[in-house]
Amino acid sequence: MISCTCEREALNEGTAGEPALYHLDEDPEEKYDRAAMYPDLVARLQAAMKAFDAEARR
Repeated sequence: MISCTCEREALNEGTAGEPALYHLDEDPEEKYDRAAMYPDLVARLQAAMKAFDAEARR
């Protein structure tokens, strides 16, 4: 599973490959997926994950 944490949010790649977004302060057990509510944030975190992966592979 791939995971990215930014400020108070965590983005995980779920078992079906779909993103799952959690607000860590309000939902530390990661039970309530907010990805559908915040698609712009999901896109920003996915871009950050891709950039990090590209840099790590250099």
